[in-house]
Amino acid sequence: MSLTVHPHPDGSRDEFQVMHAGLQIGSIKKMAMTSTEKWLWTLSSLLIGAPDIDISGVATTCEEAGTAIRESWDRWLDWAELSERLAPPSRAAEPQVLSVTISKIE
Repeated sequence: MSLTVHPHPDGSRDEFQVMHAGLQIGSIKKMAMTSTEKWLWTLSSLLIGAPDIDISGVATTCEEAGTAIRESWDRWLDWAELSERLAPPSRAAEPQVLSVTISKIE
């Protein structure tokens, strides 16, 4: 699965959610207090990581922010020795039999 960028649920055109497998792992937001257009990107779901991997930054365009967040995400995956994989095809839930033996210890 790859990262996808979605408009913020409140309808803002200046804020986006960065998603992976249905989970928000970051955001991209236009900085309103500057005289020139700048975009803040943040990876918000990384609990641990290498100290040399940026988890936030500022870019001049929304597209550059998307590229930067993707590069940091890829670097973190490499550092954590993880990889993205395609989601398995959805299949109907099959009943599972669970067998439990309970015994009294005397």
